[in-house]
Amino acid sequence: MERVERHDILNALGLALVLLAMALGLVFGARALFRTVNGGLVDSSKTEEVAAVGDGTDTSDGAAETGDAADPGSTSTTAEPTTSTTVAELHLPSEVLVRVGNGARRGGVAGAGTSIVEQAGFPTLAPKNAPSTEASIVYYVEGYQADALALARLLNIAEAQIAPMPADPGIPQDEALLVVILGADTTVG
Repeated sequence: MERVERHDILNALGLALVLLAMALGLVFGARALFRTVNGGLVDSSKTEEVAAVGDGTDTSDGAAETGDAADPGSTSTTAEPTTSTTVAELHLPSEVLVRVGNGARRGGVAGAGTSIVEQAGFPTLAPKNAPSTEASIVYYVEGYQADALALARLLNIAEAQIAPMPADPGIPQDEALLVVILGADTTVG
């Protein structure tokens, strides 16, 4: 009987070590995921401005000069329009409400995508069926482009498939800040 008790103790210790190793793996995996979603994409302490101007030059303060080099005070009447895009800072996942839609033509995709999004710390609305689509896309409301990029990376969606929220994203937006439509190309589900 003494032998059985030692064997049981050794088994219990072995199981405890395995469970401890698994818990540590989960903690470090969650930290790595949080860093990827929260800090590894955009420096959240700064915003980045990109200014595209016809023949003008971009100055260090982000303003564009379109005037004649000989007369800095003059402006050209044929100057190209200025397009300025600001990439807002990344929000905490818990502050970004997400809705996932299934446009993949196979069952369970939106539910599986919603689970992945929730596990990353995003609150979600109920998943919905979306019109069939080949390519997955992430739509964002103004100020949430960096969050859309983080979500796209989480769901293996190409950066080129991120776009501003249209009037009709294909599923009810309700109060969601990001809407994901998982298409036939998705690896989710």
